Amino acid sequence: QVSTQELLSFSIAAGQGSNSVKTPPATPTECALQAIWAKVLGVDEQIIGREDTFNQHGGDSIATIQLVSVANQQGVNLAAAEVFQHPRLQEMAACIDAKSEVPVSADEDLEPFGLLSGLSARTTIIQEAARQCETPESSISDAFPCTPLQQGLIALAQKQPGSYVARFALHLPTHVDMGRFRLAMERMYQECSNLRTRIILQDDELIQVIVDEDLPWMEICSKEPTLEGALESRTDLQWSAGFGQRLCRFVLVHDGSGSIHLVWDIHHSIYDGW
Repeated sequence: QVSTQELLSFSIAAGQGSNSVKTPPATPTECALQAIWAKVLGVDEQIIGREDTFNQHGGDSIATIQLVSVANQQGVNLAAAEVFQHPRLQEMAACIDAKSEVPVSADEDLEPFGLLSGLSARTTIIQEAARQCETPESSISDAFPCTPLQQGLIALAQKQPGSYVARFALHLPTHVDMGRFRLAMERMYQECSNLRTRIILQDDELIQVIVDEDLPWMEICSKEPTLEGALESRTDLQWSAGFGQRLCRFVLVHDGSGSIHLVWDIHHSIYDGW
């Protein structure tokens, strides 16, 4: 049986010629990227040359997300879009170096609505967001365009209700102080603006908006002795994402045995994981 690593080596050799010699990284950033690529892709650093591409060594969309995460953890300023735009090692490194020469603070925050074009666009989108989200205009605190991945996921959610929704369930031990637990969850909801994100359709463009609101708890009591039974007995727990709707939901479930569970539903357009 041939391993993935061996197959990859054969494919690279076939594409470049078995007698070809890899050109090693020539700059500190290229060396750093070579090590990061090797870590994310699970390959030997020595097979990665400065003229190689990320896809050539098995990089895909999930690996791209991991690459960006590891790079940022190591202080290398890299975005996912740049991986697709500059897949070659030397070009990706040059892109990173070029950004470091720009005299802009990495900690500089954009003003709310800063990615929208013009005051008129801001006013129109706030009005439309308030209408689609059924919330006061004053509660719309920010808005900006969706990423291509978000656009695809929310479009699929419209065609296939209930798709791309993850569910997490947590049993709460009896010693948990429910008052403090609720306060902690509500603080998290305020701190993590992505949980308060909704997506609207405005002039054929998908816009994500941040809504200032309290955590909208849902609480149910069931005679069923298990969480699974309690959830199956409630038809009103069927949920899907859509334009103007919340993209996550928190439900406290009291089952027939006296146990309490937190059930968290969240759409993939506002979170990712692997």
